[in-house]
Amino acid sequence: MKLRIATLYDVEALARVHVAAWQAAYRGLVPDLYLEDFTIEKRSAAFQKELESHAAKTYLLEEGSLTVAILTIGPNRDADLDPCRDGEIWGIYISPPWWRRGIGRQLVLDAEQMLAINGYERVVLWVLEGNVAARCFYKAVGYRADGAEKFINLGIPLLALRYARQLCQVSADQQ
Repeated sequence: MKLRIATLYDVEALARVHVAAWQAAYRGLVPDLYLEDFTIEKRSAAFQKELESHAAKTYLLEEGSLTVAILTIGPNRDADLDPCRDGEIWGIYISPPWWRRGIGRQLVLDAEQMLAINGYERVVLWVLEGNVAARCFYKAVGYRADGAEKFINLGIPLLALRYARQLCQVSADQQ
């Protein structure tokens, strides 16, 4: 498998993975009407806008010509954190047929390494309180809720919890 930076040519592949992952992971947690409106077309447009903004870096994981996962990282977006110290995993989404193969764990490690190389000392991420599988996964890979919470409107207001982990610093010769 190959992890590479996404380009504007990849927006549909990114959207396909994102929509499939959301449809599978959030069914029963997010209202069906919201999930039905979460389309490849809309997500393609959102990814195009995101890639053009350069606010974060989005990567795709490929197996041959098939995109199986996406990873987005960047500076944290929280007003209470230091944008120079605290990086963020904006999202990890894996196509459902590829779940439970160690891809998520590897993408977390890749994200942490890239953020550490860029000088971040800590990484944060947000997870819906009701997404028990994701919360268990992040706990298993060393993340802990840091007490921050916010509501996200996904058709209904849902509580999101911030998780955090200290990073080991990576020197230039370890790259």
